Amino acid sequence: MRPWVDWVLVTSVLGLMAYRQALSATSNQRVLSALAETVRERTASLQWLSDHHEGILASVGEGVIGVDASGDVTFANPAAAATLGAAGDGLLGTDSCAITCAGSPELCHRCVLDLVRETGTAVTRPNEEFVRVDGTRFPVEVTAAPRQGPGTASGMVLVFPRHHRALGDDADEERVRLGCQP
Repeated sequence: MRPWVDWVLVTSVLGLMAYRQALSATSNQRVLSALAETVRERTASLQWLSDHHEGILASVGEGVIGVDASGDVTFANPAAAATLGAAGDGLLGTDSCAITCAGSPELCHRCVLDLVRETGTAVTRPNEEFVRVDGTRFPVEVTAAPRQGPGTASGMVLVFPRHHRALGDDADEERVRLGCQP
């Protein structure tokens, strides 16, 4: 009788192992399906959020440019592109100094981006000069601020009006107020 008992025990153990494996596979499939659904929902949520923010930036009448920590343009809304004479994403990857540092000796030698890097705070300059893609210069009021990333500043954001105005006679007074040498 012993062989029969051994056979029943082995068969029972194998059957229970197969049943356990089937339950585990079913459970894993449920977890995998739930995980896939969570990923789909979060991806859709992130896409909506990205589209929402992109829509806001596209709707703003002022130029908005994002600059990474190395000084390269990472985003520019349509108003910024139009003001600077670029088409679509034509500003992406551009060195921001090509836009903000007109190199004019009569203007302040301290770039607004340098001031933001040094102070870590927002800086508004009412009498700056930017350079378009075609090399023409134009007067502009600009506000630059640090762009915060997770835990640290990850670049800067520049905001300027789409329609520039002429530099007034107060340009010299502004340079003196900012401590710049002509």
